[in-house]
Amino acid sequence: MTLDEAWIYLTNCNKKRAIFYRPVEGNNFQKWYSEKRESFPKGFMVVAGYCYQGKLPLIKVDPKTKINSLYYQKDVLEPIFRREIPRLYGDDSKNVWFHQDKASSHTSRSTSSFLEELTRETKINVIPFSSIPVKSPDASPMDFCAFGMLKRALGNCRATTLNGLWKICKREWQRIDPTILRRSLLSWKVRCRAIAKNKGYHIEHMKEKKLRLVIFL
Repeated sequence: MTLDEAWIYLTNCNKKRAIFYRPVEGNNFQKWYSEKRESFPKGFMVVAGYCYQGKLPLIKVDPKTKINSLYYQKDVLEPIFRREIPRLYGDDSKNVWFHQDKASSHTSRSTSSFLEELTRETKINVIPFSSIPVKSPDASPMDFCAFGMLKRALGNCRATTLNGLWKICKREWQRIDPTILRRSLLSWKVRCRAIAKNKGYHIEHMKEKKLRLVIFL
């Protein structure tokens, strides 16, 4: 089970894809990008996650709420460990490993103690922070797959209010093909090895055939 947070903005809707690939020949850099200027776009943070068996319900964080350790423990971790993972895996929950990044609310002493208590009670395993892959969008399934797909889908939608944006987010999150999410998890180990082979540099630009990568964005 992998989990992460991301900001979703109204500017994510009704827009062109903001990823450009450099051609092998040619030096006309002006054609490779378009400059956009906007101050303080309206949006909100969401918490999302998935595993081989399915997706977690999308959580919208109240703009007035700061994701500190207490919020993360009670509003994110506890429902996932006590309700969502058992719903997806049943008696096999003891074989599940939970992955998160190294955000401060995740690595605090109180959160570490809370996770230890949850592990004892639910038997769900937690990947130690020392074993979490390097902090890179190429190494996190939520970054290189799920959130990328969600924001790409939002680019084809129209939303003018935050309530409308939230409804669209929930709809598009449910529409993401679970088969693609499973493929991303199966490619995770290959990606981490590719990052190590490339000495920690980005790998998305490298040829799929060379590293046997699956590009999802």
